[in-house]
Amino acid sequence: HWNEEFETNYPTDANGGPTNILKEDAARVKQIYDTEATYGLIEWPDSLTNFNPKVCEYNSAYCCWPRDRQANDNNGNCATPYDKKCHDKDPADNTNLCYVDLERGQMSSGHPSKTGYELFPFDDPNDTDRGEGPIHCHGLAWSEEDSDASAVYKGNNLFFISMYDHMHNRGYVENIPGSPMCACTEQMPIVERADCTEIDVREAFKITYNGEEGFSAEVTEIEIDFNACQGFDRYGHQDNNDLWSYMNRLYHEGKVSADKLAYLSQMLVGEEPDNCDIATDRFMKEKGYVTGYEHSSLWQPVASKGAFGKTYVGDFAFNTLMNESPNKIVRRVCADCYEAHQDIYYKRMEETLTPEELDVLDILDNLANVRSKQEGHEWNKNFQIFSTYADAVKGENPWTCPDTYQYGRGFPGRCGPEGYDKRSFANQETRFVWSEGKRDVRFYVERNTQRTGPQTELTPVDSTDVGDVAYPGATFETTKPDGSQRLFMSASGRDIWDKKDEFHFMHSTTTGDVELVANIVDLKHKSQWTKTGLMVRDTLDSDSKYCAILRTGTNGVHFQYRGQTNAYTHARNTYTDKENTKPWVKIIKSGTICSGFISATGEDDDWQRVGEPVHIDIGDPTEYIGLVLSAQNDGHIAEVTVDDYEESYYECTEVNNNRSMRRRTMLA
Repeated sequence: HWNEEFETNYPTDANGGPTNILKEDAARVKQIYDTEATYGLIEWPDSLTNFNPKVCEYNSAYCCWPRDRQANDNNGNCATPYDKKCHDKDPADNTNLCYVDLERGQMSSGHPSKTGYELFPFDDPNDTDRGEGPIHCHGLAWSEEDSDASAVYKGNNLFFISMYDHMHNRGYVENIPGSPMCACTEQMPIVERADCTEIDVREAFKITYNGEEGFSAEVTEIEIDFNACQGFDRYGHQDNNDLWSYMNRLYHEGKVSADKLAYLSQMLVGEEPDNCDIATDRFMKEKGYVTGYEHSSLWQPVASKGAFGKTYVGDFAFNTLMNESPNKIVRRVCADCYEAHQDIYYKRMEETLTPEELDVLDILDNLANVRSKQEGHEWNKNFQIFSTYADAVKGENPWTCPDTYQYGRGFPGRCGPEGYDKRSFANQETRFVWSEGKRDVRFYVERNTQRTGPQTELTPVDSTDVGDVAYPGATFETTKPDGSQRLFMSASGRDIWDKKDEFHFMHSTTTGDVELVANIVDLKHKSQWTKTGLMVRDTLDSDSKYCAILRTGTNGVHFQYRGQTNAYTHARNTYTDKENTKPWVKIIKSGTICSGFISATGEDDDWQRVGEPVHIDIGDPTEYIGLVLSAQNDGHIAEVTVDDYEESYYECTEVNNNRSMRRRTMLA
């Protein structure tokens, strides 16, 4: 009854006053708090299904409330007059509701489903109807030792939390659908966190000596104080009024076992960004579902993260696609955004964009990473945003920005369509390099489906990151109009230097002697020591032996190597070609000899050796060979475009005691 009750003037009581006054109707709760709850012992209600010992094995319980039914208590947003300002009102928000597994709470909720679930993908404390709305959770935990005060008086603590402090004093009522309002942890919804109350108990004992019967003792006086829990967070810092942190304290004090803390960690998943989403994704994967989006052939993916997989084609590949795009439209799909921001369209306002202009603009990087106003990227001057593809093509119904486009927040600048609460425009952006903002995002470029002749297709090429890079690299292949192949690679990475490397590697494996050739068409870099080129490597470990011919950002070409595992890298006679007049690079590994070359044309008679060959024992029995790229600044993404990549393998045979070479060639 109290769950449904709220004060009203319609009808009135016999004296014309309000009826259904929660605090008056529940006055018995205050009486119990002033007596048994504070000065006595309240038994744990294990006869109730919510607290049955069979489903209460992890020494914790909590309540979650979605409604406030009482005004003028400085908690929640119920206000007077009740009939106008206290219908379906909200408690003070203190958590993010992740999901409800209906099987967990069916003993108490009566819901018959064993496979059903409810998902709450958006935390919405502002109650803009884009998410769950404000939710308030509060709980307790107790020692495994039955004589510990936290266990002896846990019934008192449960009464204080559920009946007195929250229902009587604050007016918090109702349950999350599909789960009990209050129960042991095993039956409750999965949330980010819960507040916490612990008890301080003062007991007086009477000890009696009974001769041959010895001593006996009885409790003569009890006084309990109910206080915010004191505990330690996941980083060991003091964190009060938090249920997980209090359980963590009990664990470190030896009062609960590790499995109790671990179980609570699955129910209270923590307040780090995306923890709720990660927990929900894991739960859904167990159910056989994963987040995704099926796009049509009109759209070419160019960048993605989260549930869509990590991909970033880079501006070189993006510009190739954008140059062919008929309307210069970029689409962003965001699975974990609010509805209005889940599928949006960015359109350039210029009638035409030349390839040279595209190269300067770096549109993809600006959309996916930049957090400042850049020339050529001004809202309503260079681009507009739309809710539908049709609107974008026609230039109709562009988005508005309630204040101004917030460049510091990134795309889409806290803007949105007309008719939506502008509060829902916040926190809908994403950033790729540092994995900020929304998690499950993919960008697309519009294809030119009317184009005659070859259509640019980006095909992923197997490649891998070596070392602990900040953002994963990727390699894509496309066919040029003349039928030849072109490679696009993007990468972060600290460097290929010192004792450990961080870079992206498009590689194959072979044995014996090998020759690699590539034409480095273009290199985008934000460091003078960005490195790209060809490598022969012993293993994929970051400290592996290798030899490589590498073009840098602005410091010419280097032939460098690491002669022993976990040794320092050395460079052989740097050849300075800062103007990139010789974009072709070649590396030859023959036996234990490794040599690097550069060329202006790639013709057989035009190769110039860089430095002296090195003796290095690589490939026992297998060696890794291929194209590499390292940004030399893990906070940025470098890109390279490569043509005419070729791998040639040599096999030795003996005919009439003379050695000969047989050549096999593979084009990427």
